[in-house]
Amino acid sequence: MIVYKCKMCNGNLDMSEHKRLVKCNYCDTYQSVPSVLDENKAEMVNRANRYRQNGEFDRATSIYEQILREDATDPEIHWSIVLCKFGVEYVEDPATKRMIPTINRTQSHSILQDSDYQNALAIAKPDAKQYYMEEADKIDTIQRSIWRIAKDSEDYDVFISYKELGPDGQRTKSSTIAQSLYEGLTATGIKTFFSRVSLANKIGSEFEPYIFSALNSAYVMLVIGTDRDEFNAPWVKNEWSRYRKLTSTNSNKKLIPCVLDATMDDLPDELQPYQAQDLNKKGYEQELLDIVKDLVTKLKAGKSALNESDAEKLMKNGETYIVLKDFDTAEMIFRELCDKEPEDYRVWWGRIRSVTKDLSDADAGKKHSQDLRIWMDFLKKLAPAAKYSELLEKYSLYLKKVSKQSVFDEIENIKKIREQAIEQSKALENKLQDPTSSDNDLVAFCNEMEASINDAEEHLNLLNDQREKYHNKSGMFFTTCFILFGLSFIPLFFDITWPIILTAFSLIPCTGIAGYYNYRAEFLDPEIVKYECIKEEAESKLNKAQVSLEKGRKNLEKKRGYVQNTIQKCNDVVENADRYLTYDANAISNLLYAIMCSEIGENAPMNQELFQIREHTFQTIE
Repeated sequence: MIVYKCKMCNGNLDMSEHKRLVKCNYCDTYQSVPSVLDENKAEMVNRANRYRQNGEFDRATSIYEQILREDATDPEIHWSIVLCKFGVEYVEDPATKRMIPTINRTQSHSILQDSDYQNALAIAKPDAKQYYMEEADKIDTIQRSIWRIAKDSEDYDVFISYKELGPDGQRTKSSTIAQSLYEGLTATGIKTFFSRVSLANKIGSEFEPYIFSALNSAYVMLVIGTDRDEFNAPWVKNEWSRYRKLTSTNSNKKLIPCVLDATMDDLPDELQPYQAQDLNKKGYEQELLDIVKDLVTKLKAGKSALNESDAEKLMKNGETYIVLKDFDTAEMIFRELCDKEPEDYRVWWGRIRSVTKDLSDADAGKKHSQDLRIWMDFLKKLAPAAKYSELLEKYSLYLKKVSKQSVFDEIENIKKIREQAIEQSKALENKLQDPTSSDNDLVAFCNEMEASINDAEEHLNLLNDQREKYHNKSGMFFTTCFILFGLSFIPLFFDITWPIILTAFSLIPCTGIAGYYNYRAEFLDPEIVKYECIKEEAESKLNKAQVSLEKGRKNLEKKRGYVQNTIQKCNDVVENADRYLTYDANAISNLLYAIMCSEIGENAPMNQELFQIREHTFQTIE
């Protein structure tokens, strides 16, 4: 049986109605669920949800991404990745007792601009789409509040990440070393974020704005651990994985793993490429303090406010790298400019050119389609109308290239959808032919109860016949006895001997009557009561079974209707897929081009009939 767990409280969700938006009976919260395909997918989703609830967002993301590689059409998986990106956990509001979202991984971009969020909206059904939009608005509001607090928070030079408490509830050795390093760095004038001190006056729900601010401002992060488990502790990994992402786009940030009572091999794979410090060697503390102090001094000296000339210089550098076809470096430069100068339309155009290898790589258009749509939307809003028209003309030529190269994938995808619809239809047809085991069991039980009733009635008929027979005999005996006893008084007037003889004869029927009533009291009546009880119990069970059978058959009929409707949908998909495949590559390419144009808010000639056929082919079948 397929079971999905609640994303809030981990209780079992009722999936009997096959809806994509369900209410948890335990925490009384509505939530979206994945499409119900198989138990393996359900197990993977539940495992990923547990990781997310435990703060292990990267592990959860890897499972969700594995599911997406097999099926990218489930909006719930895209939404779950969004929850991991922003470190969303749901906690109970003490005032309202409702489950509300909290953020543990604030991003520099709004959730409303996130590509996975946009993908979820694009393929979700109306009710699920509305749910995603409402939840995203809540998360966006929380994140904006975090941004406001973080903006006014103090900046730091160094961020120390470590595990505070061990399994025994006591301070870890890493915590003690972290405090010693904190005191040493602070004494030299280096502003250091050390959670034990820096968050001392804050409660848990208030940590995130200050952690976000410290991560973004710090030049150096020290990650201290005594074994792999400490480095992979959820909150430690949450900090260094976020900082690691910052280092990939900002050369002014350095991450330094620090290993104690372990070897460099004990570092997580993600930290292996970084130059680690061995805290096992003698005199490590002063050496590490000197390294950090020199790094901070150099990074501070090399960093200056990004003024207009700096931005222009970076812009030219990005253009140069595009000309040199070093697109990775160009993309890194324009990505940094997007954070620093988001109001300049040229940075978004530069990023589009970098990702698409100067509008030459059609595969990039398919891989980064969602990002490209968002960036083109920014370009449209920021660029002067004439400039946008000029750039749109260039981008339109690129979309034509992408659409032509996408035809083969489109046809293969249509064929795959067609085959899946045929297989699903066959499976459902077989399901219609097979009666349910519960139905068969109830029918067999009803037959068994009817047989019990018939058997009890046969016994009752025999016993009643026997009772009637004995009753008639007792009447005859009684009449005989009465006659003989009456006759005994006639000879009394003639001779006393005859009355005595006749009275004695009358006692013989009396003995028969007494024997009958004794047999009836000891055997006949208890047997009748016994079989009457058996019959009554069987009738009661039969009645209940018949009610259940009728209810089950009504539900079965309802399910059959649902299955037949789904079969019809499958047949519609196959029919439309066959029609779609009759069109040539040029017609399909033109349609894809028109769809891509509409996605960026531009119009292009579209074959409406072919578009409708495509829409019906891609309809969701549940």
